[in-house]
Amino acid sequence: MVVVNRNRLDEEYAYFRINGVPIVPALSTGNGFHHDMYMRGVKDGLLIMMGEKPVKPFRSVDISEIVTEKGTLDEGVAYYSAVELRNSGLPLPIGFEKRCKLPLIYAYILQSSLCYVEVSGKGGKDAFFATKCYGVIQAMAQELAEAEKHKKVEDYLEQLSTSHMELKSGIFHVVKLVPDRGGFRIWKAKVNTNKKDTIVLPMYSIANYMEHIVRFLGEHRVRITYVENGEEQKLETSLRKDDLQRWLRNNNSHDVEKVRESWQNPFCFSELILPDLTRQRTFVTVCAFDILSISPLN
Repeated sequence: MVVVNRNRLDEEYAYFRINGVPIVPALSTGNGFHHDMYMRGVKDGLLIMMGEKPVKPFRSVDISEIVTEKGTLDEGVAYYSAVELRNSGLPLPIGFEKRCKLPLIYAYILQSSLCYVEVSGKGGKDAFFATKCYGVIQAMAQELAEAEKHKKVEDYLEQLSTSHMELKSGIFHVVKLVPDRGGFRIWKAKVNTNKKDTIVLPMYSIANYMEHIVRFLGEHRVRITYVENGEEQKLETSLRKDDLQRWLRNNNSHDVEKVRESWQNPFCFSELILPDLTRQRTFVTVCAFDILSISPLN
C-alpha cells in the first residue's frame, strides 16, 4: 500500500515538475501540466487563465475551475510551486502554499514558461513577453538580437530566481523580451500581479486561443460581443474571402489577403484588428480578453 502511494506521489510530482525538465517548442517546461494546458488550447480552443479576470473572456477557463482527484488545479500548481522552490533552496514554511496561493502560481508559470504579460499604467496598456526561466531564454537564442546573445546570465540572477519578497509582495522581477527589428531585446522589469488589470499567462495559451478565433473567422461571418471602456459593444466581422470581397468591393486577391494577414496588432499580442462589415474599409480593434461571445451569422 505504501509503495502504491509513493508511486502516485512521484507521478503527481512529475506532472508539475520544473527542475531538470527540458524546454519544449511551446517554450515551456515539457511536463504534464504544460502539455495538458497546451492541448486544451489546441483541441478545444480554450483560453487557459491563471488568476481570474473581472470579465470572464469567451471560451476561457481558469485553472481554479479545473477539478482533479486532489482538488482544483490551482491548488496543485501552488503546492508544487512551493515544492520546487524548497528544492531549489528557498525555505518556505508549512502552509505557505495556502496563504500565498496566487503568487506561487505566478512564480510557477514564470519559472516554467515564456509568459505573455499585460499591465496597465498611466501611459496606457503595456504588453510584452517575460520569464524567470533561463532555459526559455536559451531556447530563444536564435531569435535574440545579436547584442543580446553576449549578455551574461550573472547580470540577471535576480530576474531568474524567486525570493520571499516577491512571493509576499506579488511583485516579480522578470526578464522582459521585446521584439525589435534585429530580434528580441532583453530588459529587466517588474510585474505587479496585484493590479486588477494585470494578466500573466503562458504565451502558448493566448497564441493557441488567437489562432482558434482567427481560423473560425476565416470560415464564418460572425457577431463579436465585447467590452470596451466598461460598455458592451458588438461587431459584425469575418476573415472569409467572399465576405472581404464584398466589404472591399473588389475581387483583388492581393487586397483580400492583406486584410486576412493583418489581423494582429504587432504592438499588443492579444489585440485583433478586424474589418467592420457594416462600414466599408473600417477596422475595429478588439482585445481577446474582452470578448464575451462570438456568434456565427451564417
